[in-house]
Amino acid sequence: MVRQYKRKEVLQELEGKAARFSSNVFSTRPSATDQMDDFIIVRLPQGIYPYADTHNTAYVQMNCFVRDKQGGREQIDKMDELIQGVTSIVPFNDELMSCNDAPLVLETKSDGMGFHSTIIQFKVVIKI
Repeated sequence: MVRQYKRKEVLQELEGKAARFSSNVFSTRPSATDQMDDFIIVRLPQGIYPYADTHNTAYVQMNCFVRDKQGGREQIDKMDELIQGVTSIVPFNDELMSCNDAPLVLETKSDGMGFHSTIIQFKVVIKI
């Protein structure tokens, strides 16, 4: 049997989970010309790795972006709302994958293009 990695299905399901907190969810960063106040990028930065005959594993990054206030200041309340939403996804266990690890919330910083961003990372087990 050929191992199934289900990358497309995994990304679609994770994007669906993130869409509860932002109407702008992507797997790659959108063009700077797109006008949005916030967006989330869902990535599998290290790929999907075989782990056992019954599952694979992957690290997920959900990068939350919030448009800066005038003067490049962070919108702390809006960023905290996105962070709270994304971290509330975990734990989960559905037909395709599960996650029981606590999410890691990394530093919030300016991206130099009018947004502040925060990366949230967690490990998933993908059922095959």
